[in-house]
Amino acid sequence: TNNFRDNSAEEIADGIKEVVSTLREFTPKTQILVLAIFPRSEKPDEDRARLAEASKLASAVADGKQVHFLDIGPFFTR
Repeated sequence: TNNFRDNSAEEIADGIKEVVSTLREFTPKTQILVLAIFPRSEKPDEDRARLAEASKLASAVADGKQVHFLDIGPFFTR
């Protein structure tokens, strides 16, 4: 998410999916936990919707077997 200000939700999600794909290619037995993206700016409400959408799109990579998705953001952000 280092470039989240410059990228769309789709581009961010595509990057996450690519990282997961690469991990699965090189370490096929690894269990992967993809976490939802936390807001990370001085004004988190401005970015929250885009990052939530990116997280939702990225969650599609989870298969419930080796790749899991978890959103713990609501426990930290209110």
